[in-house]
Amino acid sequence: MAPVPKEDGSIDNKATKAYEKYLENCLTAKCIILASMGSDLQRQHQDTDPPTIVEHLKKIYGAQSKTARYQLSKTLFRSTLDVDSPVGPHVLKMIDLIEQLEKLGCKLGKKLSQDLILQSLRETFSQFIVSFNMIKVSCDLHEMLNMLIDYEN
Repeated sequence: MAPVPKEDGSIDNKATKAYEKYLENCLTAKCIILASMGSDLQRQHQDTDPPTIVEHLKKIYGAQSKTARYQLSKTLFRSTLDVDSPVGPHVLKMIDLIEQLEKLGCKLGKKLSQDLILQSLRETFSQFIVSFNMIKVSCDLHEMLNMLIDYEN
């Protein structure tokens, strides 16, 4: 490793140590990335630096995450509670879809998520929806699920 020179030509020991640490961290990151890949991808990326590996993987698999995001959002936005179905499993499914979308980088936020769940309910929940919106309850989606189950019972 070559030392890092200062403007006056002397060696900058602090910058040299920082650069050595950076190279060490790059090697560690590369080892972790390569260890998590199949052998074909390992061979393809063995002579590549970590940022380039990540960018290449985004190009390869980015389209798949777009398709998955589209399918998940389509299912979520079209969800409706069937006439004879209990509210619990329906809302749990919606929460799962919301969490899967968040893992793909599509954050809906608590208020929009609550609105999607409320809009998916059948007309028998109209009084609950009015009350929920009037008192502006501050709760997470699982607490909302419990409130809906209590209301249904």
